[in-house]
Amino acid sequence: MLFKKSTENIMKKVNCGFLKISCRKLHNEIQENLLKRSLLEKEASRLTLRLWKKALLSLKEIARGNEQDNLHFSKLEKEQKNNPDMLPVNRKEELNSRVNYYYNWARELIQQESDIFIYEKEDENLTEDQVMRYFHFLRDGEEKRIFVLQKYGYKDPCSNLLCVNDIDELEKSMMDLIRYQNRHQTTDYTFYESDNSIFNDDDDDDDFL
Repeated sequence: MLFKKSTENIMKKVNCGFLKISCRKLHNEIQENLLKRSLLEKEASRLTLRLWKKALLSLKEIARGNEQDNLHFSKLEKEQKNNPDMLPVNRKEELNSRVNYYYNWARELIQQESDIFIYEKEDENLTEDQVMRYFHFLRDGEEKRIFVLQKYGYKDPCSNLLCVNDIDELEKSMMDLIRYQNRHQTTDYTFYESDNSIFNDDDDDDDFL
């Protein structure tokens, strides 16, 4: 009976040891994942700022006006001469109005997606929905910026500021992290932490003998 009790105590101690090791390993993996997530989100922030900078530089270009604008305004001025009821054409105001419209549009686009990487809990995992939403925003914003430039006959003044390879590489890195999280996802970590007594490093092994 004494031998049986001693054996059970030894096995309990061994199991506790395994739980301690598993908990530490999981804790280290979680911290590593949080660090990776933080670094990737910083890179996402950098790319977002690049997109915003490109939008501002594009608007600055549009504010100057070009030959296509001159032809458009000349046409309006001719129409105005033939139609006294039309308001006089003010080129500067027309350009400013256009720039303000697209500035507010770009700012709203940035702001409405500013909460993508906000978490209720600090240790939450990055999700595929977040990644898909972010890269849709990034690519869609860039496509719309180029569309506006082409619509008014402007060349892209900052085509090298946001590299497609940077976007693709960041997306791949985020999806790799999500796949890693999914492969190693476990609920045991919470269970291990729930019973602090089994992680008491002051336990004396001799007590089980």
